[in-house]
Amino acid sequence: MIEPLNDSARASIYPDGEPVMPTAAHLPPVFSRRTYLEDAAEPAPLRTGLKSTHTISGGAASLLAGTAFAFSGVLFFAFLAGRFDDTSILSTSAFLAASPAAGLVWVAANWSAALGALLAAGGVLALEERLHPVHPGLARWTAALGLFGYALLALTSVTDLYQVRRLASLFPLLEPRAQAALEAAGPWTLDPAGNLRMLLFGTWFLAAGWLGLSGARLPRIPALLGILAGGLLLVAAGATLFEWPAVSSLALAGVRVFQPLWLLWTGFVLLGEKRVMPAG
Repeated sequence: MIEPLNDSARASIYPDGEPVMPTAAHLPPVFSRRTYLEDAAEPAPLRTGLKSTHTISGGAASLLAGTAFAFSGVLFFAFLAGRFDDTSILSTSAFLAASPAAGLVWVAANWSAALGALLAAGGVLALEERLHPVHPGLARWTAALGLFGYALLALTSVTDLYQVRRLASLFPLLEPRAQAALEAAGPWTLDPAGNLRMLLFGTWFLAAGWLGLSGARLPRIPALLGILAGGLLLVAAGATLFEWPAVSSLALAGVRVFQPLWLLWTGFVLLGEKRVMPAG
């Protein structure tokens, strides 16, 4: 049997009165619980005022996305809204023939929305990280819905633009029966009525606003903007489903205003967030 290396170990207590673990007397001091604790490295000091690169990039992406959506919304309301029926190839063809410059405006508006959607995905990821402590499961699930919604928006903004402009240019060349069939089919490619996008975005905005408000993870005004935008999107989805075009148009017009404000405000919040991180 190996003898203890010091008298305090034989006595099963340290000089300051702390008991020795039963195995400590049979081990070299370097393996004793006390020696391990005494020799352990001190924890790294904490420093504040640092932001993770994820938060910085997410905040910047959210600001850029809000700017892109605001630009797209200005073009839409100033040059496109109410001037033609975008669900009708006949109306779209006549509008583009009468206003050739409107085609360029349409391209700029849709590509700006597509770019904004891709940038907004970075804001969703950073915001999910901020909301995660309040309700991890809900934050992660609804953020995934938001990412899918922005991916779908980017895709449809580009594909629908190409599809509609191509059909509008071919429409006058078709015979009446073919025109009638094309008019009945409609111009859109994916998610024609926009219901899926409205449900995805509505759920994400509503949940993010509620989590940010209930968990004090967002200032009150942007949290309420998220709740309002999410509610309007869900109302628009229901109105579209039950064929209430006036209600749907009004709700979507509100979303075109509130979504850029939400993205800009949350971008500033993310960029202003302070983290506590270990030095080193």
